[in-house]
Amino acid sequence: MTDPDTTTAERLDHLLAAWRSELDSRPRARRLARHSRAGRAAPRVDFLRLGRVGLYYLTADGREGAVWRSDAKRWQALDEAARVELRHGLRIARDQRAPELLTLPVSRPITPANEGDAS
Repeated sequence: MTDPDTTTAERLDHLLAAWRSELDSRPRARRLARHSRAGRAAPRVDFLRLGRVGLYYLTADGREGAVWRSDAKRWQALDEAARVELRHGLRIARDQRAPELLTLPVSRPITPANEGDAS
């Protein structure tokens, strides 16, 4: 994209291809019944994946939810405000609500684009 020999049309084509790829990974919800642990059944949960930046779950009763923290390789509990946002995201994924901007923590740490440059 930064090649000076690339035409505007080619840049636009690359940008649209990347955008289509992200649209193909739009929020998807799925319900999963977990197996029992130590004699008691684990709660039924809904998972929501937001592209490459977020993986979440919410219990059927909505009392527990978490985001997968890839840096720590563990689930981090969500507060009530984030669980409300997650409910909205699940409804969007099921086409029960119009798409909107969600405010949720991300699974991967955010690093500036130039941080990886060690020139």
